[in-house]
Amino acid sequence: MLVFVDKILYRIMRLEISDENNYADLRGSVNNIDHILYDMDLIDSKSAALLTHVSIMLAVVVGMMYALIESQNSIFALFLKFKIIFYAIVALGLLRCVDILGPPFRKIDKKNVSPDLFYYKEIMLRRAVYQFTIRMVYILTFALVVVMTFKAIFFN
Repeated sequence: MLVFVDKILYRIMRLEISDENNYADLRGSVNNIDHILYDMDLIDSKSAALLTHVSIMLAVVVGMMYALIESQNSIFALFLKFKIIFYAIVALGLLRCVDILGPPFRKIDKKNVSPDLFYYKEIMLRRAVYQFTIRMVYILTFALVVVMTFKAIFFN
């Protein structure tokens, strides 16, 4: 049964052994590949952890909006709705940081860009996205704590 499912997946995803061999050769030719892969691994694990926090915060904010806010048109409800949007945008950025390079979906086209340049641009982008998202998460979480504390003290 599993072999049958594997065959279907190979066909659907157009998996070819030659693509994997070419990718392995290409990756092996990249200068400083150990440094790049180390940074990718580091960013991947940190992004996954931050994505967990963001997912929990999304659930908390949605729950707070429906449980704590009497009027869905209040300023607090509007604040929480914006929080949901911004946390969702941050989550998309973090998902970009954990994307996997290589076949079948992220092939490197040697005709358009050198493998070195491709990997350098990729790690620079991931690092920048992660650094931006962690700062956004800090601001979003801090603002949520301040506003909801203010609401609890002055409006209950």
